[in-house]
Amino acid sequence: MRNPFDGGATPSYGTLKTARAKIRIPVFPIIRPRGGDFLYTNEEFEVMQKDVLLCKELGFEGLVTGMLLKDGTIDIKRTAKLVKLAYPLEVTFHRAFDRAKDPLQSLEDVIKCGCQRILTSGQVPNAFDGKELISN
Repeated sequence: MRNPFDGGATPSYGTLKTARAKIRIPVFPIIRPRGGDFLYTNEEFEVMQKDVLLCKELGFEGLVTGMLLKDGTIDIKRTAKLVKLAYPLEVTFHRAFDRAKDPLQSLEDVIKCGCQRILTSGQVPNAFDGKELISN
């Protein structure tokens, strides 16, 4: 993973190609142009779309991505576009969920986008402390 201390970023083409050639279990690369917040420019979103297509081309089983809007809600429009573009790959919404404003509404929005899973620690730094929200 690139930039692990900043939440990760999309692996390079070389890393993706090597991983696909050597790893036989399902692999879900992260589609994230940079670390930091989850608010992406149009140019960054364009890169994300190309990275999704690359993951499909290389034969990955799924991918991990997520986007928010400035108000802390899920970027439904662009997330749904990535899910559609990724099909038939499975899509997991990543820990951008932990920064979303309203976790229960955000869960419904992620489902609406077509994501099959969510990576979350329950909107706190670790899953043990977030277990109450996760169990809901």
